[in-house]
Amino acid sequence: MTGLKVFQELNGARYRTLTDDLQDAIRYFKIRTITFKKDSDKNLKFEIFERLNTGSVSLNDQELRNCIYRGEFNVFMKELSTDPDFTFLVGLKKPDKRMKDIELVLRFAAYYHATYLNYKPQMKNFLNLEAEKYRHLSNNDSQQLRGAFKNACQIIRSMFGKNSFKRFYKETEKSSGGYWEPKKFNATGTS
Repeated sequence: MTGLKVFQELNGARYRTLTDDLQDAIRYFKIRTITFKKDSDKNLKFEIFERLNTGSVSLNDQELRNCIYRGEFNVFMKELSTDPDFTFLVGLKKPDKRMKDIELVLRFAAYYHATYLNYKPQMKNFLNLEAEKYRHLSNNDSQQLRGAFKNACQIIRSMFGKNSFKRFYKETEKSSGGYWEPKKFNATGTS
């Protein structure tokens, strides 16, 4: 045995040298497993993975999505999240450690493909469906999505600049003409 952080006194010991009680504990230890069939419901897989994710820092929805829906689409979403206009709009100097920037790109892709008319709450399921459906994105689809994303980011930046995705408050007694919320990023559609 090596690398034990609990029962460190057993590091270097061999199974056959352990007491009968320890050998029995190892031999009869129950390991719980969950087996998914290929055709299992994708949202069920997501929910179970989410429940099992009980480490010191739980994964957020996008980090779970990154694990469950592996493929070219994930790589493509990460690539789009580095677009200079996009990083300016969301105020990032480097990629977000918890993949919040990638989730915003995924939101764009989901609304681009499904349109807002076909959005049905919850956002989590809407984004899961997008990640699953386009998991293996064709080159043609990726080029169209890239063009639409870059175009949208450029237009938003040229129209709103540093105030992009911030709430505007109407004129009040204290502020003539209204004002833009100074720091908060408004990511709508979070239900």
